[in-house]
Amino acid sequence: MSIVDDTSMVDDTPGQEMTEQTTGDAAASSDSKTIPDNKNSGTSVCPPDDPPPKPMSEEDVLEVMAKMAKLDAKEISVICDGYANKLKSMIVYIKNKLHVRKDEDELVELDRILRLINMCPKDELFIRSKDKIWHARYHIIHRDSQWFLNRDYSASIKKDNKQRMIETLIRMIQAKWKKMSEDERELYWQLAFEILNLVANFKKLTDEH
Repeated sequence: MSIVDDTSMVDDTPGQEMTEQTTGDAAASSDSKTIPDNKNSGTSVCPPDDPPPKPMSEEDVLEVMAKMAKLDAKEISVICDGYANKLKSMIVYIKNKLHVRKDEDELVELDRILRLINMCPKDELFIRSKDKIWHARYHIIHRDSQWFLNRDYSASIKKDNKQRMIETLIRMIQAKWKKMSEDERELYWQLAFEILNLVANFKKLTDEH
């Protein structure tokens, strides 16, 4: 099943295909922890969370950019391009499920988020959000939907004019999750696995733990 109608938004770079298992392996090897299989379990076996990452300052972003400049430019481009494409794929999938008239306000907000992603440099987009993905890694691997539905995201969202759009996206997914079919939920998890895999690849390149 195709996630988006515009397949140009999906990263088809050779060597980037992955599975849930390889994502788990990558996260586990980067974090030096063993992750038990909880795919079909109704309870979470995730370890206790670290404190949630705080929004990054401009100085923080520049510091990471300086580190990235010392790495292989092609590998970094594959990661950052793929990351932005997966985020856009997720948003387009949400858009395609909305009604043109009944959900007009939500569609407008999603269009704004897409424009924001397209305007933001891909390396900065990746840098500003990668730690949030890594913080959620065990909950992604174990499909721990309750963690995502019930947690407070306010500490991790930068207090600026972009905040309302990010909060809107989170709220949309939370509101629609219970109404989704298993196939629809699986598409969300698969995108989340792919996004996490890109972050894990970056951590391997930079020896982050």
